[in-house]
Amino acid sequence: MAVGRANARARGSGVVTDPLTLWMLINRLADGGAERLTVELASRLPDRGYRVTVCTTRDDTDDNAFRRHQRDRLAAAGVELVSVGRRHRLDSLKMRRLPALLRRGRVDILHTHLYGSNLWGTVLGRLAGVPAIVAHEHGWSYRPSTRRWFDGQVIARLSSAFVVGSASNRTHMIVLEGVAPAKAVLIPNAFFPREEHGGDLRRELGVDEDALLIGTVAKLRREKALDLLLAAFARVLIEIPHARLVIAGDGALRRELEEQARVLGIAAATFFLGAREDVDTILRALDITVVCSDFEATSLFALEAMTYGSALVCTEVGGLRELLIDGRDGVLVPPRDAAALGQAIVTLGRDADQRARLVRAASKRAEAFSAETLVDRYDGLYRSLAARSRGG
Repeated sequence: MAVGRANARARGSGVVTDPLTLWMLINRLADGGAERLTVELASRLPDRGYRVTVCTTRDDTDDNAFRRHQRDRLAAAGVELVSVGRRHRLDSLKMRRLPALLRRGRVDILHTHLYGSNLWGTVLGRLAGVPAIVAHEHGWSYRPSTRRWFDGQVIARLSSAFVVGSASNRTHMIVLEGVAPAKAVLIPNAFFPREEHGGDLRRELGVDEDALLIGTVAKLRREKALDLLLAAFARVLIEIPHARLVIAGDGALRRELEEQARVLGIAAATFFLGAREDVDTILRALDITVVCSDFEATSLFALEAMTYGSALVCTEVGGLRELLIDGRDGVLVPPRDAAALGQAIVTLGRDADQRARLVRAASKRAEAFSAETLVDRYDGLYRSLAARSRGG
């Protein structure tokens, strides 16, 4: 029935209506924003009449709980999962398999995610004769680098469309990388509900109900600026001694961040939770959620915080400044400014009424970023590209 409705809409718009074979290419399944969007989008498209396959460039057979969940999610939706089988970054010879896989799959549209897959996918996808290729940049700094050249001169030229998640990043893509405006397509991310867990984080950690609980969920990578959050929290503790900080997520920087907390003298008030699937449990327990990244598109995690009722303090970068209006939906601070971040947390931490006002406004704002709207936009993009490619 869903397929019939989708095809009826497509017939009315004059674009391709017969089933399309869509492949999505990504490094691996992981608990990152790009990976989550890939799985969620792929899982919803069969109901729109697509034959969908997710292809990972890295070997993705390890028994990680989150990856098992993602694989189960894809299987339940009828999405095939294949892997090129690279073991590490330098294991590039395995990528020779990709053109044959794409030809055998008779792929109509290849949607690639993140820089590595964008580069491999556009080059090898064209060699395989894929009619339409959508590259997808999920957010980066646009600082001078060789990557900027490859984005503008290789990925953008070989792709049919280059998707970006925020208007500011689209501008950077056009101005700094030389991507043709007609190819730079803005599609903001959406809120994807996770499985509800309903745990009690404060009880788990032994944190009093009247303690101010501050936190975030992120991959422990440099661009997430969690060193800045620790420095800011050291300032917060001076003003609000009963504050506690929660950092959920894992990554290469964990030991470095734990050592920084020890040096700052905040280790006893800071909880490193590691990788967690119960993001709803964490967000419902937090009084203030912090997203202090150096760059972001439309942050999936920020959308989750807006939905689950935690007041947001974010750096004023990329899609965050398009997602939130300062003082209405959240609090925005300059990037890489620990003093400003700490002061914003202190001010908000002392004003429960203001936190409640922000939560109400943010919850309403998040309604505009629904999964259904996102799928509609990609469905329209895919069908228009397929119609264009079939028309020569």
